[in-house]
Amino acid sequence: MNQRIIATIGALLIGTAIISGCGSEKPPEDTSLKVRTITIGEESGTTDAGYAGTIHNKTETNLAFQIGGRIINKFVNVGDVVQAGQVIAQINGSDTSAQLQNAEGAVKAAQSAYELAETNAKRYRELYAQP
Repeated sequence: MNQRIIATIGALLIGTAIISGCGSEKPPEDTSLKVRTITIGEESGTTDAGYAGTIHNKTETNLAFQIGGRIINKFVNVGDVVQAGQVIAQINGSDTSAQLQNAEGAVKAAQSAYELAETNAKRYRELYAQP
């Protein structure tokens, strides 16, 4: 009797699977949007428009020079477009000339001190090497 119940349940399961597989499903509906297209071409005539207004910059950059001094010549004005590396002002070089001379003097003094130290080191080596 158990085999009969198992066979009946198996037949019911197979029948249910066959019936559900043979069902007629509706095809999915087309949900795409319908649009109308047009071709764009050139028109004769002009379509210039003029507007009045004020333009403000988004960022502002403060300028700083690498050396101090008095500006003796400027090459651009407010509102001019500048490029990277473009000279925008000339600074009086008399202060920097004096600084350069001071630096050159300091270099010569350092060279003299180095030469004196080398001479002393050589002399001490010779004295140390003597018996």
